[in-house]
Amino acid sequence: LNHHKECRHNSQPTKNNNISVFCLLSSVKTYSYSFKQKSRFNKKIITILQPPTLMRHSYSYLVVATIVIFMMLSRNSNTDRTNTSQNGVLAFSTTSSSALPNSRKIFVGNLPPDNCDVSSLRETFGQFGVVDNISIHGLWKRSDGQSTPYAFVSFVDASSANQAIEGWSQSLSSPLPRNNHLFSGCTVRSAAPMQPRHKSDARKARAKEQQKLITHLTNNANVILQCPKSHLERIGEYLKSLSASSSEHGCHILGSIDPGRRTIGLLFIKSNDPLKLADKLFNLPYLATVINKLYIVDGDVVHGKLESDVTKAALEKIATLKDCGDTDHVVVRIQSFPPKIRESLISSMDAKWDEMEELANIDFKPNGFTHTLTVVQMNTTTTKGDEDATYMLGLTPAMPTDAVAINDRGRFRISSAGDEGAICRAYYKIEEALSRYSYGDGDDTDTISQSIRNILAGSVALDCGAAPGGWTKYMLQELGCQTVYSVDPGELSTSVKELAGTQHMQMRVENAIPQLSKNNVVLDLWASDMCLHEMSDQVNFLLRAKEAGILNANAMFILTLKCNVGHSSASYNKQVEREVQQLKAVARDIETIHLFSNRSGERTVIGFLTS
Repeated sequence: LNHHKECRHNSQPTKNNNISVFCLLSSVKTYSYSFKQKSRFNKKIITILQPPTLMRHSYSYLVVATIVIFMMLSRNSNTDRTNTSQNGVLAFSTTSSSALPNSRKIFVGNLPPDNCDVSSLRETFGQFGVVDNISIHGLWKRSDGQSTPYAFVSFVDASSANQAIEGWSQSLSSPLPRNNHLFSGCTVRSAAPMQPRHKSDARKARAKEQQKLITHLTNNANVILQCPKSHLERIGEYLKSLSASSSEHGCHILGSIDPGRRTIGLLFIKSNDPLKLADKLFNLPYLATVINKLYIVDGDVVHGKLESDVTKAALEKIATLKDCGDTDHVVVRIQSFPPKIRESLISSMDAKWDEMEELANIDFKPNGFTHTLTVVQMNTTTTKGDEDATYMLGLTPAMPTDAVAINDRGRFRISSAGDEGAICRAYYKIEEALSRYSYGDGDDTDTISQSIRNILAGSVALDCGAAPGGWTKYMLQELGCQTVYSVDPGELSTSVKELAGTQHMQMRVENAIPQLSKNNVVLDLWASDMCLHEMSDQVNFLLRAKEAGILNANAMFILTLKCNVGHSSASYNKQVEREVQQLKAVARDIETIHLFSNRSGERTVIGFLTS
C-alpha cells in the first residue's frame, strides 16, 4: 500500500511488489475491504478512490479496474470471506472477541430459555444488516432447574450494530424485532464494557509491601530460623511464651517471609542474647528437629553482587578475627541461605584470600572451625545469586550444635530397631505436652513441673490407641506410673509388652470401658492419641468413662483432637474450641496446645476433671 501511494505521488504505474492483485471492473465508486493486521484483531477499512494509474487510460465512464485482494500480513490469520450484495461492497471479516466503543458486536440478554437458536436470532437481527457471527451462552440449567440464556451478535460493520441498538429501543410500526413475540422481552446493548477497565495495581502494591517488610527485617533482626512453613506460627507462639517466662531468653518476633521454596520459611527474631537462645532451642528434643537451621547475623547489610560486594564485606569481617586470641587456631566455616550461593561465595573469597595480609593466619573449612560466617540472601524469589540483591551477614563463635545433623539433636533420635529408645514419634509427644502445660510450680515451660510428677507417680493410667506403645513406655519409665492399660486392637512393641506394669487390652476402647468398670479399675490418667472418624468421639469416650465410674474424681486427661475437616489453622482452632467448651462443664485448668509434634490439623488438650 505504501508503494502504491508513492507511485501515485510520482505519477508512475504501480508495480506488483509482494502484493497479490486482482482487478474488478467497476465505475467511479468507493471500494472498501477490511483486513487483519499481523497478530492483531482490530479491523481497518482502506478506501481507495479512483487510482490515477487506472484513470489515466480511461476518458469515459467505462468500467475501470481496481484492487480487491492483497497479501495477508499475518502467518496465523484465518479470514472468513463473507460476500454481500449491499451497495456493491465486497468485505472480508473475522470473528473478534474484543469489544470496542464502536464495536460490530452487540449483547442480547434475557433470551427465552426455549425456542432460542441461531437461525431465529439471525432472522431477527438480519433486518439491521448482515450478521457475521452469533454465539449463544447460558443454555445449561442451574441447580434450581432454570437457565438465563444470552447471546452475542456480530455484524459485518459497526453501523449495523448501532442501528440494531437504536432500532430496538424505538417503537416503530414496521415489523421490527421489538414487535416479535419471541424476543419481545430481550435487552440489547453494545457488547463493549459498561465501565472502563482499569489495570490493577495489586501486584505492585504487594511487591512494595514485601520490600517494606524486608527493609524492616534486615534493619532489626539478629536471629533467623529456617523451618517448615507449617511450624512458623507454632514456633512464634512458643518464643513469645518463652520470652514472657524468662528474661534471659527474651526475644521479639519481627515477622516471616517466603523464600520461594515449597516447604521452607524464614522466621526473623530480635533476641537479647542470640547465642543463649540458639543453645536453648537446640537442646529441646521436640524443638531441635523442627528448626532446620539457625542463622545469627549482626546487622551488616550489603546491597550488591555476591562475587564482589558481598565477598569484600565477608573478608573484611573475617579479618577482624586477627586480634582474637591465638590466631593460629582461628578457622572459619561458611554457611549460607540459600545453600546454592555458598559455592560461588567460597570461590570468590578463595580467589581474594591471599591478597589480604590480615587473613594470613586464618583459614576457612567445614571441619574443626572456631567461628561461623553467615550470609543470608533476602530476596531469593526474584533475583539470582550473581545479581544485585540484599544480603545479611554475621560472624559468631562456633556452637556445638552447628555441625550436628538434624536427626542427632537432643534425645529425639528414634532407634531403627524399634525395640529400644523412643519406639515411635509419640514417645516425646507426651513429654512435650506435659512440659508445656503450665499447671504447677515453677516458671520453666520446658520441663514437667514437680506437681504433675507427684500426681502421676504410682498412678494408674490408660493409653487409648497405644500401639506400638510410645506413650505407654514413657508413662511407665519417665512418669513413674504403676500400671498402664494399653487399649489398642493392634500389637505392642516387644519392649513395651515386657515392661512391668503394661496391661495390653487388645480391643477397641468402647469395649474396654465396660470391662474396666467390671474389674473396678479407677484411673488417675486418661491419655488418648487415637485416630477417629469423628473428632468429637475423643471427648465422648472420656465422658463415657466418667459416667462409667472408672475415672478418679480429679483425674488428669491428655487428648489429641485430630481434625478431619478443613484446610486452615483458623478452621481447626474453631472445631477444637467447640469440643473444649463441652469439656469446661466437667473439667478445670484446660489448655489447648499446638505441639511441634502435632500435625497441622491436630491439637492437644490437657486438664483435670472436677468432682
